[in-house]
Amino acid sequence: MGFTAQRPNILWLTFEDTSAYELSLYGNKDAKQPNIDALAASSLVFQQAASNAPYCSPARSTLISGNYATSYGADHHRAAVDASPSRLYFPSLLKDAGYFTSNNKKRDYNVKLSKTELAQIWSEYDKKATYNSPKRKSEQPFFSVFNGHMTHMSRLTSYTTAQRREFSQSAGVSSDAKPDYLPDLPEINSDHQFHLEGVVDVDSWVKFFIDDLKAKGLYENTIIFVYSDHGGSSPMGKGFLSFRHSLQVPLVIHVPTKFKHLVPTNVEALQNKQVSFVDFGPTVLSLAGIPTPKEMRGQAFLGELENHTRQYNHSFRTNQEDHFDP
Repeated sequence: MGFTAQRPNILWLTFEDTSAYELSLYGNKDAKQPNIDALAASSLVFQQAASNAPYCSPARSTLISGNYATSYGADHHRAAVDASPSRLYFPSLLKDAGYFTSNNKKRDYNVKLSKTELAQIWSEYDKKATYNSPKRKSEQPFFSVFNGHMTHMSRLTSYTTAQRREFSQSAGVSSDAKPDYLPDLPEINSDHQFHLEGVVDVDSWVKFFIDDLKAKGLYENTIIFVYSDHGGSSPMGKGFLSFRHSLQVPLVIHVPTKFKHLVPTNVEALQNKQVSFVDFGPTVLSLAGIPTPKEMRGQAFLGELENHTRQYNHSFRTNQEDHFDP
């Protein structure tokens, strides 16, 4: 019996520092993402999806564990903790169940792990890690994570406004784009347009994977998650607690026709559920037919083991590197 005949491939396409409202799919008229829009037309588009932290490593700690990062002290950004890979990394359960697991390249889960421990979780975990690996057996299902860096805040902090080019020629970005809640100043608008240019780059990045899956005959067997790790880089965004600006993330999940039975029948209610990163691990396990471990706080919102009933999302802001912000 072939692997993919029964269990789906699952692909996470994660990009950075981008709020839902910054995508055309969620109403932004100043930047175009035609490929994400086209994918969304036949996918689930979540309206209330949230990161559990407004900065990177605690958000990712929550993603990879199915638990709030506060549960095991990983909520202090850039203060990595020692932890058991089997306890904190749900991909280890997928690997044990026969999945090929890969993480390219960024992990940043705020946990200290040796190479031996990483190998318990990931079949591949470096900058070359891919579902196209020759190590993946024929028809072996995969769970693969890829991270796009093009919208990270470092895009803005790498150049002063005096060093930047004019954005009036940026393909896909309106030359008069400006945030709707900040002062209309050249420096702020430059930051905003520079960031949106990265969002347009994300669209091309997503297309690369869609084209590759189709070329490899994998598209109809692969459930695709497209989302950012938390909100954008403007004031009230990254590092702050504001639903629209720092916590609400775009989330598109494409489920091929052959796996539609893994989607709850009330799709409208599903797309408006209060889902958050703590739910992603249990959801992936449910899609693979693996029960959620009792210690996980998240709830599966897709799959045969779907059990999502939580009415509220919970997020936290703790210390960030040298900043004391509990």
